[in-house]
Amino acid sequence: GVLLGEGKAATLTMQFFASGANVRKGDLVVTSGLDHLLPVGLPLGRVIGTHQGDFGLVKVATVAPLANLNSMQNVLVVLR
Repeated sequence: GVLLGEGKAATLTMQFFASGANVRKGDLVVTSGLDHLLPVGLPLGRVIGTHQGDFGLVKVATVAPLANLNSMQNVLVVLR
């Protein structure tokens, strides 16, 4: 899946994961390493809920980040 920020919201949205994926409340979200930029298994957040996306075509998960994103002073943005 892809984890997206929502501006000033305290949660993240995860979408574009396999339709058959059994994503549930409490699941730990970690990096896959498939992008070859981040290591495998870096913890990012926990799923706090799931719902059907727009038009009911995809499943979307709401994720609580493990870090307080509002208190970060330095971040690294990686562009391809």
